[in-house]
Amino acid sequence: MNINYKRVSRYLLIISLFIFLVYFGANVASLSLIGKPVVKKIKLYSQYYNEKIYIKKKSWGITGSGQVIVISKSPDKDFQPDETQEYVFNGLQPFCYKFENDALFIFVRKKTTIPVKMSTKIEIKQIILDNTEMMTLFDDIREGKEKTIHNIDWE
Repeated sequence: MNINYKRVSRYLLIISLFIFLVYFGANVASLSLIGKPVVKKIKLYSQYYNEKIYIKKKSWGITGSGQVIVISKSPDKDFQPDETQEYVFNGLQPFCYKFENDALFIFVRKKTTIPVKMSTKIEIKQIILDNTEMMTLFDDIREGKEKTIHNIDWE
């Protein structure tokens, strides 16, 4: 059997180059070098304390697979999360909230660190739900059974 090594090496080079370009392209997309982040902001106002806090969600990447949600005193849409001054929830995790009686209730799968430099009179409570509880809550919100809890993605 006569093997043409030049031809095989060309094919291997082309395949390697293709794999490199696909890998590099995926990494560029994940670093959000393509496109601008999408930011959503929800203002919550306490009349009793005359104070505002904001829930801000930033999504990036081709499919929006990069995500961070912060609870902040700052209204700025162009933000970098600061765990010392904001509640920061990284990644694609479910996030629902309820604002009632000057208290913010956050329904999440994983608790985040309480920021040491965030000064607010509004009480912020993190309520941890397992996957089944979170899916039931989503269903109740979607079906209109739960009207006081909101999903940040559906507003």
